[in-house]
Amino acid sequence: MVVTMGGFTTDGHLPPERRADKYQRIADALRRLDASGVRLAAQTLPPFPWLMGGQQFHNLFLDPADTADFARSTGTDLCLDISHTRLAATFLGLSFAEAVETLAPLSCHLHLVDGTGVDGEGVQVGEGDVDWPVLAEQLDRLAPGVGFIPEIWQGHVDGGAGFWTALERLEPLL
Repeated sequence: MVVTMGGFTTDGHLPPERRADKYQRIADALRRLDASGVRLAAQTLPPFPWLMGGQQFHNLFLDPADTADFARSTGTDLCLDISHTRLAATFLGLSFAEAVETLAPLSCHLHLVDGTGVDGEGVQVGEGDVDWPVLAEQLDRLAPGVGFIPEIWQGHVDGGAGFWTALERLEPLL
């Protein structure tokens, strides 16, 4: 089960020093769950999502370093969302390739989708800022055999045309 584990605000991003207690609240909540028979994966998140009818600000599972620390310390797997991670890296001024190096080994599932800038998520594979040949090499090395889905915005429309296009573009790479 891929889960967006919270940590969003409506008025702006939290300062980094305020994230630790929020991660601790999630860790405490996960300890209280009976997840037997269920594999939970915390999804990496974008900085400026549109949720519940309006724009919000994600604070957790955004920075690769604290996301990886949370995954390691709690034993929680990650869903590496390529678009979200690309947008977060751009927003934070980090190398996307380094973010993938940090997060891919901790991931049990992948959302393969492109992204542009800091808020252009769900873009068709090959039409955004992701260097797909470099990413494919990284995923092959760091997350071999990890399952994925294309997660193109409105990819399900017209009999899944957007998903089929993504799969056709990914096939020579993966």
